[in-house]
Amino acid sequence: MNRKNIELDDCYVRIKEGIIVIGNSKIERSWKYEKGSLYTFSFRNKVSGKEWVTPGTYGDEVKIVHSEGYFSLSNSIYFDNVDVQVEIDKNPLHTANIHTIITLKSTQNSLSNLENYFIIKKHIIIYPDTPALRIYLEIYSKIPLGNLSYSMVDSIGVKGKDAYVTAVELHDFTDATNNLVSKTEEKYKSSEILRLKGNLLFFEEESGEGLFIWKESPVSSSRLNSTLWDFKVGPEQIGIVGIGFEKINQQVYRRTYGLGIGFYNNKREKDYGIAALKDYQKARYNIKPEKGYEVTCNGWGDQPYANVINEAKILEELKLAKKLGVTQLTIDAGWSTSDSEEIDKNKFPNEFYSLKEKCSEYGTILGLWIMPMMVREKSLTLQKHPEWIARTNNNTPCEIMNDKQGIVYGMDLCHPGFFNHMKNFILGMYKKYSIKLFKLDAYQLNQYDTKYGDVYEHYRAFERLLEEIHNLEPEIRFSMDATRANRPIYHFALDYGSIFLENRYKYKKENNPTKYKPYKTLNNLWQLSSYIPPQKLEIEFCADEDSYSISYLFSIAMFAIPLFWGFLQNISEKSQKELIPLIKIYKEHRDDIHQGHIFPIGDQPTGKSWTGFQSHNFQTNSGYIIIYRENNCFEEHVFYPKFMGGKKVKFVSISDCSNDLIKPAHRSSISFKLSEKNSFRLYKYNFL
Repeated sequence: MNRKNIELDDCYVRIKEGIIVIGNSKIERSWKYEKGSLYTFSFRNKVSGKEWVTPGTYGDEVKIVHSEGYFSLSNSIYFDNVDVQVEIDKNPLHTANIHTIITLKSTQNSLSNLENYFIIKKHIIIYPDTPALRIYLEIYSKIPLGNLSYSMVDSIGVKGKDAYVTAVELHDFTDATNNLVSKTEEKYKSSEILRLKGNLLFFEEESGEGLFIWKESPVSSSRLNSTLWDFKVGPEQIGIVGIGFEKINQQVYRRTYGLGIGFYNNKREKDYGIAALKDYQKARYNIKPEKGYEVTCNGWGDQPYANVINEAKILEELKLAKKLGVTQLTIDAGWSTSDSEEIDKNKFPNEFYSLKEKCSEYGTILGLWIMPMMVREKSLTLQKHPEWIARTNNNTPCEIMNDKQGIVYGMDLCHPGFFNHMKNFILGMYKKYSIKLFKLDAYQLNQYDTKYGDVYEHYRAFERLLEEIHNLEPEIRFSMDATRANRPIYHFALDYGSIFLENRYKYKKENNPTKYKPYKTLNNLWQLSSYIPPQKLEIEFCADEDSYSISYLFSIAMFAIPLFWGFLQNISEKSQKELIPLIKIYKEHRDDIHQGHIFPIGDQPTGKSWTGFQSHNFQTNSGYIIIYRENNCFEEHVFYPKFMGGKKVKFVSISDCSNDLIKPAHRSSISFKLSEKNSFRLYKYNFL
């Protein structure tokens, strides 16, 4: 292991005599390679000075487990070769960082006399001014290994004090689910073992010092390779369980799920743990205004859509989008022939060239709905290449959908021919028609175990498809449909674009789960906003003008990506006039709103609550608050804004002409008034 020092802004990597130190101004973790093993001997919160690793708890932090509780393979291996590579990574998918790879090789071990039997590459990524590290593994074996589901990606030797533990589990299938977040809260005793499920863990000592772990994987119910728990806490370590695959094929590297692990201190206020998570996510997913903060629309919300869509209707939609200030329009299902990938020239006689011309004139981004892993039975593509159908080893198709237009076959992204076909199709639509957004639907990856690849390899093939397209054409973004189960959200989607969260419709029966109710949409955003950046969530609003003002309906999406769900032509002239100035106000302040960290405030939306959101910028000590009075009888409500303790704060309304408000320094609360039910107000605030 050669001596090496690398720096980037406040980040550094220092290597000397078997010790590897990685850190920045907020966090530092130190590893030691000794006696054939790698372990963490220090993990410090540099802001508070807190050391998390307890002396005497050192041990193998990577556990490749054949079966939980029975046998740990990595404990049986002597890694007699170690190498460290360090590079500065400037891939625009994330903030520039220092990427370190520690490669551990075993050439001799107690299990086999084979050379180079087992290799682990530990990837550690440090971002500037971020209180967390990103970690994932690549694992190689010279012989096949199975039953690996309960292996650990990482662990920290914490022989802790009593603590409060919270596991946050996220949910998908958003069309039928109205509670997208579940929390398990436990009082941890240092002698116990807790096994918890979720994408996120907070471990907080009574002093307020805390550690968070963000597991970069699909939600628990839709994992490729499900485990009964994701986090193992105690008695002398915190471990992240479940690596994303059950087996390693012979002489092939497999990459595990990743994780973000970092620190916070809630001594002053409980929300600093979530703020630290958001610091990590902002760096990890490079959340910036140019990454897709549009006002967008999609006519699919007004059914029937596919029967009425055509070139003239979309041209009229583009004209209205220009008038209203909508900056992106997506063409949904119905644009193609039975081929799935060929433009229906009966509907679009000029293909998309006329639309491209108008988008260029109006400054509008054009989006397109596609199914990247399915093709219809009558397609020319399928007739030419039946070998691209995803089939098991006994030749059974892995995924079949049957709709009004006939059978739709699941296609195999692990087949190089289909992979390149789909890649070239997306790139071709971009180059010919300037389509910059692709709404991806019907990609249930955990159902694909084919003769060309298992579920893990299909997951990685899909990820590689998006990454290769992005690297070739960085303007292309993806809208990942989250409306069904078994799709790799939420983390997966944050890398490459945004999340199309739900389908809700005005014209459904009252008890239908997809019936549009603004408080349900508002509630889904409110719940998720603590854990998923709202800057990445497309939030629908419909023109339900009989029950709500169009301004109120638009306002529920102002701290996310507003998506008008229906044809713009169905908005009344009166509502159009009302919407234009509000969209203008929103666009003037949008970038500043999204530069802050966004949190839910008030009570959970129920249709009868006082609720809202806060965007706080820690660098400028300023931000925005939007408050909502739902259908309740109270004209005034007390809110407790975050991160304002001991500060005098001025609130200025930017959505109407109401008076400025001042929160005194000695108070943690402020009272807001709204005279009408189902109304809102947007404030900008500054510390005085």
